[in-house]
Amino acid sequence: MLIACLLLSITACTENKSPEFNKTIEEKPGLKTIRIVFSLPGDDIGSPEHQDILNRIKDSIVRSETGVIVRSGFGMGTMDVVIRTSREQPREMLSGIVLGQFPKARFRIEELKE
Repeated sequence: MLIACLLLSITACTENKSPEFNKTIEEKPGLKTIRIVFSLPGDDIGSPEHQDILNRIKDSIVRSETGVIVRSGFGMGTMDVVIRTSREQPREMLSGIVLGQFPKARFRIEELKE
């Protein structure tokens, strides 16, 4: 039982990098790194339902060509996705994508400094 709990916590706290999101990220002037952080109920690590929502959000970001997925993952009571984008106003586009896939989301969008 202890081993199962340990393995679950290790895999849940690691980054999720799917092959379809591992595009090469070009370093060009004007690129921004944006992080979307979701507050989840309780202190649990993301459920299968939240994993499905996160995958749908990432798919929508890629399909809309808003940016390239850098990484995503879960923490205690949170999930996040980090993207690189050259869009001038990425927050508006990302908010629309998030709310389209997860209407009840409690989230914030922040620009990460390089």
